[in-house]
Amino acid sequence: MSAIFLANQAINPFGVLESGSIIRFYLAGTNFTTPLNVFSDDDLTIDAGTFITADDAGLFPPVYLQAEMYAIRMESALGVILPYDIDPYNGNGGSGTGSLAVSVDRHLVFSAMGVLGNNEKLATAILGKTMNFQANNTKNTGMCDIAPTADFSMTIKQEGATVITANFTMGNRVATMVGVGVIAFQPNQMLTLHGPAVADATAADFAFSLYLIEP
Repeated sequence: MSAIFLANQAINPFGVLESGSIIRFYLAGTNFTTPLNVFSDDDLTIDAGTFITADDAGLFPPVYLQAEMYAIRMESALGVILPYDIDPYNGNGGSGTGSLAVSVDRHLVFSAMGVLGNNEKLATAILGKTMNFQANNTKNTGMCDIAPTADFSMTIKQEGATVITANFTMGNRVATMVGVGVIAFQPNQMLTLHGPAVADATAADFAFSLYLIEP
């Protein structure tokens, strides 16, 4: 059976939905110059071309990959390259080194400040439940709407560290994350983290965007 590729909902780094955006597939290691086909069925008999297009909700159709190493790039509907390149991505179902590939769970993208793709970690976030941070894994983002007047709390656990609970209320609320850094919450926007360099980060600090989700 061929590996299925499920892409994130198309959201740019500013948290804005990118309806009509395009994901293009290339042969890995060719600097995104050699298109590579994907398929609509796991038998690889229905050719889906070399790109897929998001609908008005920013959702992409699932496609199946050849047993090749892919490079994957997302563009806005206007052709602007979004900073989510994956090169390589294993068409046999292995992980990639970028931010488009997803799994069954929803995850987060961690990056060195201003450098998407560096110091990336994986975490599972479920609204009002536990968020576990793990180093050096594939990742993606999920999201749900949070009313700008809503208060909520989230249990946060760094792998191997003490569990703490961050309470977020109207206005900017700062909560220290054990061994990680500081979370600042802007209502109806995103959570942004700044903290010390960890793992493979070379920058002095790093940031991530967190879109809260529910199962």
